[in-house]
Amino acid sequence: MTARPIKKIYIELTNRCNLRCAFCPPVRREAGAMTPAQFQLVLEKLSSTPGHLYFHLMGEPTLHPNFAEFLRAAAAAHRTVNLTTNGTALSRIPFDAPALRQVNISLHCLFENKGLDRESYLSELLAFLRGSRATISLRLWSGAAAEREVVLAFLRAHFPLSETSRGYQLSERCFLNLAEPFIWPAEGKATSSTGFCRGLRDQFGILWDGRVVPCCLDSEGELTLGNIFEEDISSILDGERAAQIYRGFSEGRVVEGLCRRCEYRQRFDG
Repeated sequence: MTARPIKKIYIELTNRCNLRCAFCPPVRREAGAMTPAQFQLVLEKLSSTPGHLYFHLMGEPTLHPNFAEFLRAAAAAHRTVNLTTNGTALSRIPFDAPALRQVNISLHCLFENKGLDRESYLSELLAFLRGSRATISLRLWSGAAAEREVVLAFLRAHFPLSETSRGYQLSERCFLNLAEPFIWPAEGKATSSTGFCRGLRDQFGILWDGRVVPCCLDSEGELTLGNIFEEDISSILDGERAAQIYRGFSEGRVVEGLCRRCEYRQRFDG
């Protein structure tokens, strides 16, 4: 495989989710989940590929019935895991899981799901913040000022908040990150055909059915490069489509339509 400083490998354990948040686009592809045998195969196929594993793409990873088993398998393979979750099943995340490096908790769901018990959610969140050994990033990337104040008021009641350039620090390893929302490329309109992105440069993603995509924002597998269940990752990342995407960004050209619709990509420009 062409040498690349891969830092992030996104793995979608399942594309099923228990919530319907406005932040995430609806998933139109078939719903499913990676089996333990398939996950083990992925670990084996990635044995010579560096980078942290990210349990994140679409879906809620903690809902996978084998979630804890996947964390143990990652540890056995000497891999570290960054988890992104909506925070509704924090009790399923072991506080001391050796593979767990960081937990990103999306707080958008507090204001976007009428059936969610906010009091119970915040109570479980507090227990997790106090007990977990992993670095924790609370994310609030959308919502009105009043909604942000609800979160800040709750956190101030339990932690000595200190303001940072990106949000607030709660403790040595816990942060609240504030940012502006963006339009997912699946729903966006075509923008400039020039620009840059880190997709395939230091990251790529694997959908639950084994399809490999350039980044975590390809929610429908539009830019499928190959299937890791059937091919070696080296042949996939060195394939013609991947090479065209990579070469295009190296030259400041945006080759694929999905990438041209990606609003998040514009954060790399300039």
